[in-house]
Parts: sequence; C-alpha cells; structure tokens
Amino acid sequence: MKNALKVISIIMFLIMGAALILFVSTFFGNGGGGFIDLTNVVQYFLCAIAAIFGIIGTVTAYFGWRNKK
Repeated sequence: MKNALKVISIIMFLIMGAALILFVSTFFGNGGGGFIDLTNVVQYFLCAIAAIFGIIGTVTAYFGWRNKK
C-alpha cells in the first residue's frame, strides 16, 4: 500500500508541475485577442488543477513516506 501511495504522489506532483509550466506559458504568451479569448479561463483552470493535484500529492506523500515507530 505504501508503494502505491508513493507512486500516486509522484504522479500527482508531475501533473502539478506540468500544469504550472502550462500556466506560465499561457501567462507570458501573446494572448489570443480573437473573437472568443479563453486564455483567462485556461489560466484559472490550470491554477485549480495545480492546486488540487498538489494537495492530493502532499497528502499521499505524507502517508506514503511516513515512518511508523
């Protein structure tokens, strides 16, 4: 069970990192400016995904790498 939690936490942190990289690339991009510009919606979505997956990754890492005495 602990190994599964370790793997899940690593995957969650990788997804969080990818979401943060995509957020930064949309933040410093040239911003659409077309008829329907959804870059703000994409940025909010990526921030929410990064926060949720970061919390889940932290909780699973806590239980996966915790040493019981």
